[in-house]
Order: sequence, then C-alpha cells, then structure tokens
Amino acid sequence: VASASARCPAASAASAAAGSHGADMETFLSRASFDLFSSILLGRSVGAATGEGDARDLKFCHDALEALRLAMPLQQNLLQILLNKGLGYKTALFHTFVDHVDGAFEYAREAVDTLLRKRD
Repeated sequence: VASASARCPAASAASAAAGSHGADMETFLSRASFDLFSSILLGRSVGAATGEGDARDLKFCHDALEALRLAMPLQQNLLQILLNKGLGYKTALFHTFVDHVDGAFEYAREAVDTLLRKRD
C-alpha cells in the first residue's frame, strides 16, 4: 500500500508547509484545499499552500479564492444588490469580482484545453 504522501503529493507538501503559516491558518487552509482540488481536477498541484507554484498558477489560486470571497457581499449586501441588480450601476466591488472570475476562468479554460489535447 502506497503511503499517503505518495498517493497525494499536494497533501504532503501542504502538510510540510503548515508550520510556516503561523497564525494565518485561514489563508493556509484555503490554499491547501485549492491545491488538493487542483490535484484532482488538473492532475497537478498549483503549489499555492507552499507558495512554490509559478506566478501564473498562484494567480489562478488568488483569483479563484478572491472571487469566492467577494461573492457573498455581492449577494447579501442590500446596497450592492440594489446598485448592481436594481439600478444597473456596477460597483467597484462588482468590477473587482468580475476581474477575478475572468482571470480564474481564463486559466481554467486553458488548463482544460491542455488536458483534452493530452487525452487525444
């Protein structure tokens, strides 16, 4: 039976990096979860938990996590709802959200295209 680190290198790398994040466990856990998700979806870790990923991979993680973080205020803040949906005025928060979503989707589209080419 293979060890856990052999079966999931992203989990092993994240575990080793946990101590270096000190009191900022929220960020670490978000990035570690993202690494595990990427390992399953893309077949490789983006190195977000360790910070050792390339700049493009780390931007993907940042964009995806920021889009998720900003989604709640856009959906629950009455002023955001009124301005963005009711009046059609797009707030700075909305534009920031869209920028992060666009960045994450562009990376994901290219990653899926690469996986499909490898499959063929």
